[in-house]
Amino acid sequence: MKTLAKATIHSLTELDDFTKSLVSVVKPGSICLFYAEMGAGKTTFVKSFMSHLGIDSITSPTYTLINEYHSNPPVYHMDLYRLESEAAIDSLDLEYYFSQSQYLFFIEWAEKLIDINFPYISISITQQDSSRIIDVSLR
Repeated sequence: MKTLAKATIHSLTELDDFTKSLVSVVKPGSICLFYAEMGAGKTTFVKSFMSHLGIDSITSPTYTLINEYHSNPPVYHMDLYRLESEAAIDSLDLEYYFSQSQYLFFIEWAEKLIDINFPYISISITQQDSSRIIDVSLR
């Protein structure tokens, strides 16, 4: 594990500054797996990051499971929250998506992935009172 960035975030402005610093680190083909509790700010993080790619309107993929954004680079934003079984996750055919190396991948509720046998960027968001501790690591 290699720490890429870590910060305690107190405001959306600080989050925007933090995600802007990651744009040069998170390259096409990067698979970013989010680990955080409900309401910790996973989608808010993605929205902030995407704003630096010129996309200002994103929605949570909780119900659609996968949202695609035609930014530069293009992005797949996925949410595994509603998937109850390994078979349901397998039905998404993540390998197909991951083969599209020109894309960035943001996957919320990554703890539902059983066997992670690929390199990825772990984004851990921990709530602490009104702030968030964000740890970004290469695994």
